[in-house]
Amino acid sequence: MGRPAGKRKQAASATKGGKASKPSPSKPSRPPVDESSPSKARAPRRCNVCPDRPLKSECACSSRGKKKEGPAPPYPVPSPVPPPPVTPVAQRHVPQVALLPSTPTRSSTTPGTFALPPTTPALRTTPAGQSQPVTPVPESPPEQEGSSTPSTPAPDETQADPTTTPQQKRVHPSDTNAVYGHVNGAARGTTVISMARVRAMKAPYTTRATATHGFDYLSRDLISRCEALADRTSGWLYIAMQHPGSKLPFLHYTSRKLRREAAAEMNTIHKEVGDMMKLVKRGDRAQDLNIERATMQAEKMVQEATDMATKSEQAAKAAQEENARLLAELAARDHQIAIRDRLLARRGPHAVE
Repeated sequence: MGRPAGKRKQAASATKGGKASKPSPSKPSRPPVDESSPSKARAPRRCNVCPDRPLKSECACSSRGKKKEGPAPPYPVPSPVPPPPVTPVAQRHVPQVALLPSTPTRSSTTPGTFALPPTTPALRTTPAGQSQPVTPVPESPPEQEGSSTPSTPAPDETQADPTTTPQQKRVHPSDTNAVYGHVNGAARGTTVISMARVRAMKAPYTTRATATHGFDYLSRDLISRCEALADRTSGWLYIAMQHPGSKLPFLHYTSRKLRREAAAEMNTIHKEVGDMMKLVKRGDRAQDLNIERATMQAEKMVQEATDMATKSEQAAKAAQEENARLLAELAARDHQIAIRDRLLARRGPHAVE
């Protein structure tokens, strides 16, 4: 009985060099494998995904199994439609109203579905491809007057195809086509103009908390839009707003160009708008705007009178100080003249020469 192939190679290498080759210290030699051992034979590979663990070559999830099954159909095969139920003999005398096959009707049980059209007996075929004998269809009796059964479906019973529904066109509001109405209060100078709204008006807020929150949010958006408008168009823009429940001064925005070119006029406008906002706030809380207007006018007159009195006092004080200064200068001059006269009197009449 011959030696294994591994031992033959070892003996041949030993006899060829005259001495046995030593194994490398870095790579330990592997023990020879007996290829003829039945325990080392490779077992068939099985699938770990499919149930019952079939062979890998016969599994449907592997490439070989897919090739055996053949290519998949390009489209899903529809399931067979069950035949319509047979009408009982006792109900055959009841007249049935048939619909055209091309007219879809809404299902009475499931919304959004269509009932299948009745199958024509003349089109039924046998499995062998031979047509069945045509069964004569009895003619339905004429409908009686006053019958409640309609012969055609109502318009609301038919469902329109969503793919054929025409898409609505987008509406662009303009002054001639004001679909959302006109802006109330828009004017150019002293002339009221008709300006179409670009969007529909929303319902007002119902509570003070939501109104305050909405005013803060919408005012930020409005001022941001005003800034963009003024910067992009290089225009003059001024806007002011105030909420009745606010405890802070009124909110306003002035464009950069207007702040640079008319600073003094804008200070006057701010003062007038501030007085107006105070008036409307106090009138809104007191529910009597005329009384508040008269009160504010009286307070304004008192303030003006006080300012005038203060200015008069300041002018009088300045005049007194000026008189005192002039008197002091006159006294100093008189003193100097008196001293000169004394010196001249001591020197005699010839001192002047």
